[in-house]
Amino acid sequence: MENSLNNMNDDIWEKVREQYDFIPYPEKPIETPIGEDDNLLFVHNLATIYYSAKRQAIDSREKVILDAGCGTGWTSLILAAANPGARVVGVDLSPKSVALAAERLQYHGFDNAEFHSLAIEDLAKLGIEFDYINCDQVLSFLPDPALGLEAMKSVLKPEGIIRANLHSSLQRAALYRAQAGLKILGLMEGNPEALEIGIALEIMESLKAEVDLKVRTWQQAEDKSEELKKSFIIRDFLLQGDRGYTIPEMFAAIRQAGLEFLGMVNEQQWRFLDLFEDSDDPLAFLAFTLPEMPEEERLHLFELFHPVHRLLDFWCDRSGARGANISLADCSLAEWQKFRFRLHPLLSLPEVKEKLLASLQQQQSLDLGSYLSATGEFPFPLQGLEIRSLLALQDGSQSLASLAELWLEEHPNANAEIAIAELQEFLARLESVAFVLLEN
Repeated sequence: MENSLNNMNDDIWEKVREQYDFIPYPEKPIETPIGEDDNLLFVHNLATIYYSAKRQAIDSREKVILDAGCGTGWTSLILAAANPGARVVGVDLSPKSVALAAERLQYHGFDNAEFHSLAIEDLAKLGIEFDYINCDQVLSFLPDPALGLEAMKSVLKPEGIIRANLHSSLQRAALYRAQAGLKILGLMEGNPEALEIGIALEIMESLKAEVDLKVRTWQQAEDKSEELKKSFIIRDFLLQGDRGYTIPEMFAAIRQAGLEFLGMVNEQQWRFLDLFEDSDDPLAFLAFTLPEMPEEERLHLFELFHPVHRLLDFWCDRSGARGANISLADCSLAEWQKFRFRLHPLLSLPEVKEKLLASLQQQQSLDLGSYLSATGEFPFPLQGLEIRSLLALQDGSQSLASLAELWLEEHPNANAEIAIAELQEFLARLESVAFVLLEN
Protein backbone atom coordinates (compact mmCIF):
# COMPACT_ATOMS: atom_id res chain seq x y z
CA MET A 1 0.00 0.00 0.00
CA GLU A 2 2.74 2.43 1.00
CA ASN A 3 4.56 2.15 -2.34
CA SER A 4 1.32 2.68 -4.25
CA LEU A 5 0.50 5.76 -2.21
CA ASN A 6 3.97 7.18 -2.62
CA ASN A 7 3.62 6.86 -6.38
CA MET A 8 0.52 9.06 -6.46
CA ASN A 9 0.57 12.12 -8.70
CA ASP A 10 3.05 14.38 -6.88
CA ASP A 11 2.24 17.32 -9.13
CA ILE A 12 -1.44 17.28 -8.16
CA TRP A 13 -0.57 16.88 -4.47
CA GLU A 14 1.77 19.85 -4.63
CA LYS A 15 -0.91 21.97 -6.32
CA VAL A 16 -3.43 21.02 -3.62
CA ARG A 17 -0.91 21.83 -0.88
CA GLU A 18 -0.07 25.19 -2.47
CA GLN A 19 -3.74 26.05 -2.93
CA TYR A 20 -4.58 25.54 0.75
CA ASP A 21 -1.41 27.31 1.88
CA PHE A 22 -2.43 30.24 -0.34
CA ILE A 23 -6.02 30.37 0.97
CA PRO A 24 -6.44 28.09 4.04
CA TYR A 25 -9.91 26.57 4.42
CA PRO A 26 -12.30 27.13 6.06
CA GLU A 27 -11.73 30.85 6.27
CA LYS A 28 -13.54 31.27 9.60
CA PRO A 29 -11.74 33.62 12.01
CA ILE A 30 -9.96 31.86 14.88
CA GLU A 31 -12.27 33.43 17.49
CA THR A 32 -15.52 32.30 15.78
CA PRO A 33 -17.64 30.35 18.33
CA ILE A 34 -19.54 27.21 17.37
CA GLY A 35 -22.89 28.73 18.37
CA GLU A 36 -25.38 27.65 21.01
CA ASP A 37 -28.24 26.97 18.59
CA ASP A 38 -26.16 24.94 16.17
CA ASN A 39 -26.74 21.23 15.65
CA LEU A 40 -23.06 20.62 14.94
CA LEU A 41 -22.28 19.27 18.41
CA PHE A 42 -25.02 16.68 18.15
CA VAL A 43 -24.08 15.59 14.62
CA HIS A 44 -20.38 15.19 15.51
CA ASN A 45 -20.89 13.55 18.90
CA LEU A 46 -19.62 9.96 18.94
CA ALA A 47 -22.78 8.77 20.70
CA THR A 48 -24.86 10.03 17.76
CA ILE A 49 -22.44 8.59 15.20
CA TYR A 50 -22.07 5.12 16.75
CA TYR A 51 -25.80 4.83 17.38
CA SER A 52 -26.73 5.96 13.88
CA ALA A 53 -24.11 3.82 12.14
CA LYS A 54 -23.90 0.73 14.37
CA ARG A 55 -26.77 0.94 16.83
CA GLN A 56 -24.22 1.08 19.66
CA ALA A 57 -24.58 3.35 22.70
CA ILE A 58 -21.10 4.56 23.67
CA ASP A 59 -19.35 7.22 25.74
CA SER A 60 -16.87 9.57 24.07
CA ARG A 61 -14.57 9.86 27.10
CA GLU A 62 -11.02 8.63 26.43
CA LYS A 63 -11.81 7.98 22.78
CA VAL A 64 -9.24 9.06 20.17
CA ILE A 65 -10.50 10.98 17.12
CA LEU A 66 -8.65 11.77 13.90
CA ASP A 67 -9.63 14.75 11.75
CA ALA A 68 -7.95 13.76 8.48
CA GLY A 69 -7.61 16.82 6.28
CA CYS A 70 -8.38 19.16 9.18
CA GLY A 71 -7.71 22.41 7.32
CA THR A 72 -7.82 25.35 9.70
CA GLY A 73 -9.42 23.24 12.43
CA TRP A 74 -13.09 24.27 12.36
CA THR A 75 -14.33 20.68 12.37
CA SER A 76 -11.57 19.72 14.84
CA LEU A 77 -12.99 22.36 17.20
CA ILE A 78 -16.49 20.93 16.80
CA LEU A 79 -15.23 17.38 17.41
CA ALA A 80 -13.42 18.49 20.57
CA ALA A 81 -16.44 20.42 21.90
CA ALA A 82 -18.90 17.63 21.00
CA ASN A 83 -16.87 14.90 22.69
CA PRO A 84 -15.69 15.97 26.16
CA GLY A 85 -12.81 13.81 27.39
CA ALA A 86 -11.80 12.67 23.91
CA ARG A 87 -8.39 13.28 22.33
CA VAL A 88 -8.46 14.99 18.93
CA VAL A 89 -5.64 14.65 16.41
CA GLY A 90 -5.67 16.69 13.20
CA VAL A 91 -3.54 16.21 10.07
CA ASP A 92 -3.37 18.23 6.87
CA LEU A 93 -1.06 18.67 3.88
CA SER A 94 -0.91 22.43 4.40
CA PRO A 95 1.51 23.58 7.15
CA LYS A 96 -0.21 26.98 7.25
CA SER A 97 -3.61 25.36 7.82
CA VAL A 98 -2.20 23.13 10.58
CA ALA A 99 -0.73 26.14 12.39
CA LEU A 100 -4.11 27.91 12.25
CA ALA A 101 -5.89 24.76 13.51
CA ALA A 102 -3.61 24.53 16.54
CA GLU A 103 -4.14 28.23 17.24
CA ARG A 104 -7.93 27.81 16.96
CA LEU A 105 -8.14 24.94 19.46
CA GLN A 106 -5.80 26.71 21.88
CA TYR A 107 -7.85 29.92 21.65
CA HIS A 108 -11.03 28.02 22.59
CA GLY A 109 -9.35 26.29 25.55
CA PHE A 110 -8.97 22.73 24.23
CA ASP A 111 -5.62 21.35 25.33
CA ASN A 112 -6.30 17.69 24.48
CA ALA A 113 -5.66 18.25 20.77
CA GLU A 114 -2.61 18.04 18.53
CA PHE A 115 -1.94 18.80 14.86
CA HIS A 116 0.54 17.53 12.29
CA SER A 117 1.43 18.54 8.74
CA LEU A 118 1.09 15.09 7.22
CA ALA A 119 -0.26 13.40 4.10
CA ILE A 120 -2.92 10.70 4.34
CA GLU A 121 -0.45 8.04 3.21
CA ASP A 122 1.78 8.80 6.20
CA LEU A 123 -0.85 8.32 8.93
CA ALA A 124 0.90 5.22 10.28
CA LYS A 125 3.86 7.44 11.24
CA LEU A 126 1.73 8.91 14.03
CA GLY A 127 1.81 5.60 15.90
CA ILE A 128 -1.80 6.14 17.05
CA GLU A 129 -4.96 4.04 16.60
CA PHE A 130 -8.28 5.84 16.36
CA ASP A 131 -11.83 5.12 17.48
CA TYR A 132 -13.25 7.51 14.90
CA ILE A 133 -11.80 9.08 11.76
CA ASN A 134 -13.45 12.11 10.19
CA CYS A 135 -12.24 12.65 6.62
CA ASP A 136 -14.28 15.45 5.11
CA GLN A 137 -13.78 16.56 1.48
CA VAL A 138 -10.34 14.98 1.10
CA LEU A 139 -10.74 11.73 -0.87
CA SER A 140 -11.90 13.51 -4.04
CA PHE A 141 -8.41 14.99 -4.42
CA LEU A 142 -6.62 11.63 -4.29
CA PRO A 143 -5.75 9.90 -7.57
CA ASP A 144 -7.26 6.77 -5.97
CA PRO A 145 -9.63 7.26 -3.01
CA ALA A 146 -9.36 3.57 -2.09
CA LEU A 147 -5.71 4.12 -1.15
CA GLY A 148 -6.73 6.94 1.19
CA LEU A 149 -9.33 4.70 2.81
CA GLU A 150 -6.75 1.94 3.11
CA ALA A 151 -4.34 4.31 4.86
CA MET A 152 -7.07 5.26 7.35
CA LYS A 153 -7.96 1.60 7.87
CA SER A 154 -4.34 0.96 8.90
CA VAL A 155 -4.77 3.27 11.93
CA LEU A 156 -8.39 2.38 12.77
CA LYS A 157 -9.20 0.42 15.92
CA PRO A 158 -11.04 -2.89 15.34
CA GLU A 159 -14.42 -1.41 16.34
CA GLY A 160 -13.71 2.06 14.93
CA ILE A 161 -15.71 4.01 12.34
CA ILE A 162 -14.55 6.07 9.36
CA ARG A 163 -16.69 8.92 8.08
CA ALA A 164 -15.57 10.02 4.61
CA ASN A 165 -17.07 11.48 1.47
CA LEU A 166 -16.58 11.97 -2.25
CA HIS A 167 -17.77 14.74 -4.52
CA SER A 168 -20.75 13.67 -6.61
CA SER A 169 -19.97 13.64 -10.33
CA LEU A 170 -23.68 13.89 -11.14
CA GLN A 171 -24.51 16.80 -8.83
CA ARG A 172 -21.31 18.70 -9.77
CA ALA A 173 -21.41 17.87 -13.48
CA ALA A 174 -21.75 21.51 -14.55
CA LEU A 175 -18.89 22.60 -12.27
CA TYR A 176 -16.64 19.93 -13.79
CA ARG A 177 -17.55 21.32 -17.23
CA ALA A 178 -16.56 24.76 -15.96
CA GLN A 179 -13.23 23.44 -14.65
CA ALA A 180 -12.52 21.76 -18.01
CA GLY A 181 -13.34 24.96 -19.90
CA LEU A 182 -11.21 27.17 -17.68
CA LYS A 183 -8.37 24.67 -18.03
CA ILE A 184 -8.55 24.98 -21.84
CA LEU A 185 -8.34 28.76 -21.38
CA GLY A 186 -5.10 28.30 -19.43
CA LEU A 187 -6.43 29.40 -16.04
CA MET A 188 -5.57 26.17 -14.19
CA GLU A 189 -1.97 25.57 -15.21
CA GLY A 190 -0.84 26.53 -11.71
CA ASN A 191 -2.54 27.47 -8.48
CA PRO A 192 -4.98 30.32 -9.05
CA GLU A 193 -3.76 33.73 -7.98
CA ALA A 194 -5.35 37.14 -8.27
CA LEU A 195 -5.03 37.30 -12.09
CA GLU A 196 -6.61 33.89 -12.78
CA ILE A 197 -9.31 34.42 -10.17
CA GLY A 198 -10.20 37.81 -11.62
CA ILE A 199 -10.38 36.50 -15.20
CA ALA A 200 -12.55 33.51 -14.22
CA LEU A 201 -14.86 35.79 -12.24
CA GLU A 202 -15.15 38.20 -15.16
CA ILE A 203 -15.98 35.33 -17.54
CA MET A 204 -18.81 34.06 -15.34
CA GLU A 205 -20.21 37.54 -14.70
CA SER A 206 -20.12 38.42 -18.43
CA LEU A 207 -21.90 35.32 -19.72
CA LYS A 208 -25.47 35.83 -20.91
CA ALA A 209 -28.04 34.88 -18.28
CA GLU A 210 -29.42 32.04 -20.41
CA VAL A 211 -26.06 30.33 -21.00
CA ASP A 212 -26.43 26.79 -19.63
CA LEU A 213 -23.21 26.83 -17.59
CA LYS A 214 -24.19 30.08 -15.89
CA VAL A 215 -27.70 28.85 -15.18
CA ARG A 216 -26.41 25.66 -13.57
CA THR A 217 -23.48 27.04 -11.59
CA TRP A 218 -23.68 30.75 -10.91
CA GLN A 219 -27.13 31.35 -9.39
CA GLN A 220 -25.92 30.82 -5.82
CA ALA A 221 -23.21 33.46 -6.33
CA GLU A 222 -25.29 36.15 -8.08
CA ASP A 223 -26.23 38.18 -4.99
CA LYS A 224 -23.02 37.61 -3.02
CA SER A 225 -20.25 40.09 -2.26
CA GLU A 226 -17.18 40.26 -4.49
CA GLU A 227 -15.12 38.46 -1.84
CA LEU A 228 -17.61 35.59 -1.62
CA LYS A 229 -17.75 35.34 -5.41
CA LYS A 230 -13.96 35.09 -5.54
CA SER A 231 -14.06 32.41 -2.85
CA PHE A 232 -16.64 30.50 -4.89
CA ILE A 233 -14.38 30.72 -7.97
CA ILE A 234 -11.42 29.35 -5.99
CA ARG A 235 -13.32 26.61 -4.16
CA ASP A 236 -15.18 25.21 -7.17
CA PHE A 237 -14.28 26.64 -10.57
CA LEU A 238 -10.48 26.65 -10.15
CA LEU A 239 -10.21 23.77 -7.69
CA GLN A 240 -7.07 21.74 -8.29
CA GLY A 241 -7.21 17.95 -8.35
CA ASP A 242 -11.00 17.79 -7.94
CA ARG A 243 -12.82 14.72 -9.24
CA GLY A 244 -16.37 13.43 -8.93
CA TYR A 245 -17.71 9.95 -8.26
CA THR A 246 -20.94 7.96 -8.41
CA ILE A 247 -22.41 5.62 -5.81
CA PRO A 248 -21.06 2.47 -7.58
CA GLU A 249 -17.57 4.04 -7.64
CA MET A 250 -17.90 4.90 -3.94
CA PHE A 251 -18.77 1.29 -3.08
CA ALA A 252 -15.91 0.03 -5.27
CA ALA A 253 -13.40 2.20 -3.36
CA ILE A 254 -14.73 0.96 0.00
CA ARG A 255 -14.44 -2.67 -1.09
CA GLN A 256 -10.99 -2.16 -2.61
CA ALA A 257 -9.78 -0.77 0.73
CA GLY A 258 -11.01 -3.89 2.54
CA LEU A 259 -13.68 -1.92 4.38
CA GLU A 260 -17.44 -2.38 4.59
CA PHE A 261 -20.21 0.14 4.07
CA LEU A 262 -22.23 1.06 7.17
CA GLY A 263 -24.60 3.67 5.74
CA MET A 264 -24.93 7.18 4.35
CA VAL A 265 -24.37 9.89 6.96
CA ASN A 266 -27.59 11.66 5.92
CA GLU A 267 -29.40 8.39 5.22
CA GLN A 268 -32.90 9.83 5.66
CA GLN A 269 -32.23 12.08 2.65
CA TRP A 270 -31.47 9.13 0.35
CA ARG A 271 -34.84 7.37 0.41
CA PHE A 272 -35.93 6.66 -3.13
CA LEU A 273 -39.64 6.37 -2.29
CA ASP A 274 -39.57 9.90 -0.84
CA LEU A 275 -39.19 11.15 -4.43
CA PHE A 276 -42.79 10.15 -5.15
CA GLU A 277 -45.99 12.02 -4.38
CA ASP A 278 -47.24 9.33 -1.99
CA SER A 279 -44.22 7.67 -0.43
CA ASP A 280 -46.41 5.76 2.05
CA ASP A 281 -48.30 4.05 -0.77
CA PRO A 282 -45.69 3.19 -3.41
CA LEU A 283 -46.47 1.94 -6.88
CA ALA A 284 -47.00 -1.81 -6.94
CA PHE A 285 -43.92 -2.34 -9.11
CA LEU A 286 -41.69 -0.38 -6.72
CA ALA A 287 -43.18 -2.02 -3.63
CA PHE A 288 -42.27 -5.38 -5.14
CA THR A 289 -38.86 -4.43 -6.59
CA LEU A 290 -37.16 -2.15 -4.05
CA PRO A 291 -37.08 -4.50 -1.02
CA GLU A 292 -35.19 -7.07 -3.12
CA MET A 293 -32.72 -4.53 -4.46
CA PRO A 294 -29.20 -4.29 -2.92
CA GLU A 295 -28.58 -1.09 -0.97
CA GLU A 296 -25.94 0.05 -3.46
CA GLU A 297 -28.46 -0.12 -6.31
CA ARG A 298 -31.15 1.73 -4.33
CA LEU A 299 -28.74 4.57 -3.57
CA HIS A 300 -27.54 4.70 -7.17
CA LEU A 301 -31.14 4.80 -8.34
CA PHE A 302 -31.72 7.83 -6.12
CA GLU A 303 -28.72 9.73 -7.50
CA LEU A 304 -29.73 8.97 -11.08
CA PHE A 305 -33.24 10.32 -10.52
CA HIS A 306 -32.37 13.18 -8.16
CA PRO A 307 -28.66 14.14 -7.96
CA VAL A 308 -29.00 16.89 -5.35
CA HIS A 309 -26.31 15.82 -2.85
CA ARG A 310 -22.97 17.52 -3.44
CA LEU A 311 -21.24 14.92 -1.26
CA LEU A 312 -21.53 11.15 -1.19
CA ASP A 313 -21.11 11.15 2.58
CA PHE A 314 -20.75 7.70 4.15
CA TRP A 315 -19.71 5.65 7.17
CA CYS A 316 -17.62 2.49 6.89
CA ASP A 317 -15.67 0.17 9.14
CA ARG A 318 -13.77 -3.12 9.12
CA SER A 319 -16.75 -5.40 9.64
CA GLY A 320 -19.89 -3.67 8.41
CA ALA A 321 -21.48 -4.97 11.60
CA ARG A 322 -24.52 -2.77 12.00
CA GLY A 323 -26.72 -3.43 14.98
CA ALA A 324 -30.21 -4.74 14.44
CA ASN A 325 -32.47 -2.04 13.03
CA ILE A 326 -35.15 -2.38 15.67
CA SER A 327 -38.43 -0.62 15.08
CA LEU A 328 -39.88 0.08 18.51
CA ALA A 329 -43.31 0.51 16.96
CA ASP A 330 -43.23 -3.17 15.96
CA CYS A 331 -41.98 -4.52 19.31
CA SER A 332 -44.22 -6.39 21.71
CA LEU A 333 -44.62 -5.27 25.32
CA ALA A 334 -42.47 -8.23 26.39
CA GLU A 335 -39.68 -7.00 24.11
CA TRP A 336 -40.02 -3.45 25.43
CA GLN A 337 -39.57 -4.72 28.95
CA LYS A 338 -36.12 -6.11 28.05
CA PHE A 339 -34.82 -2.73 26.92
CA ARG A 340 -33.11 -0.02 28.91
CA PHE A 341 -33.06 3.57 27.73
CA ARG A 342 -30.05 5.87 28.03
CA LEU A 343 -30.19 9.62 27.53
CA HIS A 344 -27.96 11.05 24.82
CA PRO A 345 -24.85 12.46 26.57
CA LEU A 346 -25.49 16.00 25.31
CA LEU A 347 -28.87 15.89 27.10
CA SER A 348 -27.17 14.76 30.31
CA LEU A 349 -25.22 17.99 30.72
CA PRO A 350 -25.91 20.17 33.81
CA GLU A 351 -26.98 23.14 31.70
CA VAL A 352 -29.69 21.03 30.06
CA LYS A 353 -30.89 19.89 33.48
CA GLU A 354 -31.19 23.54 34.54
CA LYS A 355 -33.36 24.27 31.50
CA LEU A 356 -35.53 21.22 32.19
CA LEU A 357 -36.05 22.27 35.81
CA ALA A 358 -36.77 25.88 34.81
CA SER A 359 -39.44 24.72 32.36
CA LEU A 360 -41.10 22.66 35.09
CA GLN A 361 -41.04 25.52 37.60
CA GLN A 362 -42.44 27.96 35.06
CA GLN A 363 -44.93 25.39 33.78
CA GLN A 364 -43.78 26.01 30.22
CA SER A 365 -43.15 23.59 27.40
CA LEU A 366 -39.59 23.03 26.23
CA ASP A 367 -38.54 22.66 22.60
CA LEU A 368 -35.87 19.95 22.63
CA GLY A 369 -35.22 20.55 18.95
CA SER A 370 -33.60 23.88 19.80
CA TYR A 371 -30.77 22.02 21.56
CA LEU A 372 -30.20 19.00 19.38
CA SER A 373 -31.00 18.37 15.76
CA ALA A 374 -29.94 15.87 13.14
CA THR A 375 -33.00 15.01 11.11
CA GLY A 376 -34.89 18.24 10.59
CA GLU A 377 -38.02 16.69 12.14
CA PHE A 378 -38.46 19.59 14.54
CA PRO A 379 -39.72 21.41 16.63
CA PHE A 380 -39.80 18.77 19.38
CA PRO A 381 -41.97 20.22 22.20
CA LEU A 382 -42.04 18.56 25.63
CA GLN A 383 -44.62 18.95 28.38
CA GLY A 384 -44.34 18.45 32.16
CA LEU A 385 -44.44 14.66 32.42
CA GLU A 386 -42.16 14.23 29.44
CA ILE A 387 -39.68 16.66 31.00
CA ARG A 388 -39.80 14.68 34.26
CA SER A 389 -38.96 11.52 32.31
CA LEU A 390 -35.88 13.19 30.86
CA LEU A 391 -34.83 14.28 34.34
CA ALA A 392 -35.15 10.67 35.50
CA LEU A 393 -33.00 9.54 32.59
CA GLN A 394 -30.36 12.08 33.58
CA ASP A 395 -29.76 9.98 36.69
CA GLY A 396 -28.90 6.92 34.58
CA SER A 397 -30.43 4.39 32.20
CA GLN A 398 -34.02 3.37 32.91
CA SER A 399 -36.32 0.50 32.04
CA LEU A 400 -39.83 0.88 30.70
CA ALA A 401 -41.15 -0.26 34.10
CA SER A 402 -39.24 2.39 36.08
CA LEU A 403 -40.38 5.18 33.77
CA ALA A 404 -43.94 3.82 33.79
CA GLU A 405 -44.00 4.18 37.58
CA LEU A 406 -43.24 7.85 37.17
CA TRP A 407 -46.08 8.30 34.68
CA LEU A 408 -48.56 6.46 36.91
CA GLU A 409 -47.46 8.43 39.99
CA GLU A 410 -48.27 11.60 38.08
CA HIS A 411 -51.72 10.28 37.09
CA PRO A 412 -52.69 7.65 39.74
CA ASN A 413 -56.24 7.32 38.41
CA ALA A 414 -55.17 6.84 34.80
CA ASN A 415 -55.62 3.58 32.96
CA ALA A 416 -52.25 1.78 33.26
CA GLU A 417 -52.34 0.38 29.72
CA ILE A 418 -53.07 3.79 28.22
CA ALA A 419 -50.31 5.43 30.29
CA ILE A 420 -47.74 2.83 29.19
CA ALA A 421 -48.82 3.19 25.56
CA GLU A 422 -48.31 6.97 25.79
CA LEU A 423 -44.89 6.43 27.36
CA GLN A 424 -43.93 3.99 24.61
CA GLU A 425 -44.93 6.49 21.94
CA PHE A 426 -42.85 9.19 23.64
CA LEU A 427 -39.76 6.96 23.96
CA ALA A 428 -40.10 5.80 20.35
CA ARG A 429 -40.07 9.43 19.20
CA LEU A 430 -36.95 10.15 21.26
CA GLU A 431 -35.17 7.00 20.07
CA SER A 432 -35.95 7.64 16.40
CA VAL A 433 -33.76 10.78 16.48
CA ALA A 434 -31.14 9.36 18.91
CA PHE A 435 -32.16 11.63 21.79
CA VAL A 436 -32.57 8.41 23.76
CA LEU A 437 -30.33 5.43 23.03
CA LEU A 438 -31.60 1.89 23.27
CA GLU A 439 -29.70 -0.70 25.30
CA ASN A 440 -30.49 -4.40 24.96
